[in-house]
Amino acid sequence: MNLESTLQKASAQFGDHTALSGRGVEDKITYRELGDRVERLAGGFLEIGIGRGDRVAILMNNHSAFVEASFAIYRLGAVKVPLNSMLTEKEHDQLLDDAGVDVIITESDFISHCFNMKHQIRDYIIVGEFDSKEKSDQITSYNELLKSEKNSETVNVSLDDVCALMYTSGTTGQPKGVQHTHGTWLLTAIGLKNELCQKVGEVTLHAAPLSHGSGFLVESTIISGGTNHILGGFNTDEFYKSVDKNSVNTVFLAPTMIYKLLDNYEDSQADVSSLENVYYAGSPMSAARVAEGIDLLGDVFIQSYGQMECPMLITVLDQDDHTTAIEENNDRLESAGREVDLACVRVVDENGKEVPQGDLGEITVKAPHIMLGYRNLPEITNNTIKDGWLYTGDIGKIDSQRYLYILDRKKDMIITGGMNVFPREIEEAMLNHPDISNVAVIGLPDDYWGEKVTAFVEPRNTTTKGPTKICDELEEICKRLLAGYKKPKDIIVVENLPKSSYGKVLKRELRDEFWEDTNKKVN
Repeated sequence: MNLESTLQKASAQFGDHTALSGRGVEDKITYRELGDRVERLAGGFLEIGIGRGDRVAILMNNHSAFVEASFAIYRLGAVKVPLNSMLTEKEHDQLLDDAGVDVIITESDFISHCFNMKHQIRDYIIVGEFDSKEKSDQITSYNELLKSEKNSETVNVSLDDVCALMYTSGTTGQPKGVQHTHGTWLLTAIGLKNELCQKVGEVTLHAAPLSHGSGFLVESTIISGGTNHILGGFNTDEFYKSVDKNSVNTVFLAPTMIYKLLDNYEDSQADVSSLENVYYAGSPMSAARVAEGIDLLGDVFIQSYGQMECPMLITVLDQDDHTTAIEENNDRLESAGREVDLACVRVVDENGKEVPQGDLGEITVKAPHIMLGYRNLPEITNNTIKDGWLYTGDIGKIDSQRYLYILDRKKDMIITGGMNVFPREIEEAMLNHPDISNVAVIGLPDDYWGEKVTAFVEPRNTTTKGPTKICDELEEICKRLLAGYKKPKDIIVVENLPKSSYGKVLKRELRDEFWEDTNKKVN
């Protein structure tokens, strides 16, 4: 079954209902019109040589074309590769190399960025107006492709065939491309539809990047017969106006975005009574901010725990859980919720044996929407999925009511503002400074970001520069080499980093000083 068939069914069932609105759409696109546009776009893709199994990158800010292109790619049995628009050219190069991409769909604003990348692209499909004589023989207009003859047949694929390649990191030495199939993506959509109780005619607002969590709600909204309303990015004023004007029901946001909404609520004067799901993930919210949010926006907050390897839905902390935790002043908000119907969670020891209730161990999950595996990384895949269980690398415990609490992370990954950041990448960038001997990057607790990227640097004993000069120069290096959200919020110069007898930096000792007043090691 091809994932694109969900749009075919929706087109037949909800033909005159609005499927798409917002950025890239003059007024609205109905389901019948969306089905027609996807068939024509698939026909155009086929004409320029996109076929089954080909990887097609999508690099753009939120735009209706992201939705249309995704379904056209599914229809041909090709594989979409969404790219984080905040990454640098070097970071994108590495991902495109790993994915083996020949075709990229991008906006006119990203043309120079794409042309500056070293990876060889065969065809550039440009959304929007552009005037470029460079590589003109490789450029195709997206709008022109929409005039193509319809591609009348959907490629017959298995539910086990790959439809999306999602990258978990940038330049971390070895980027991991998570392979999701038509089946895993469909099950995620069905699970989200059920957890969010999405219905015909309801509106899902996409203000967070479609290349990340918000993108998974596209298909759940399609199978529900709802409207995907697209904002180009997150802005509090636009968000409130859009919720008011379009009677938005569901939105996916990072906690940091929610904090900005709450901070600017009084200025908005917007009617937000239509909201039913303010869905967040990546990190929990503080009890104080949840209470404030419930007071201002209503009982609308829902959190989920997932990983790209098992997207969105491992556990859910629903609206009732949030409200009850505030009313009873309990610690439930520190949990990640309980297993969804699709998933089974176990907490295991280092031998893979389930630990007693309440004991700490590694969180593992078995679910039908777990990834097929990492692209071209069989050994890492086998170490991550064992006997059908996904080993998450997170440390946690399960209480008597099966609420999952995440207390530590085996991997050093930092989650800041809902974005994944890998310390090694930052450390390698900062070590380009000639006066730096060693760097340790960790996440420290922060009420706003969840975790803030913090770098501890050990200067060479030969340097004559002071801490202020060193920090200023390191900030310039990070600005040049790293995406904005990866840059350290704080750089702390220390005489010596704590090390083991083997010379390994002891990050735990750095963390413990700052986390000692909390009862967990991730925020």
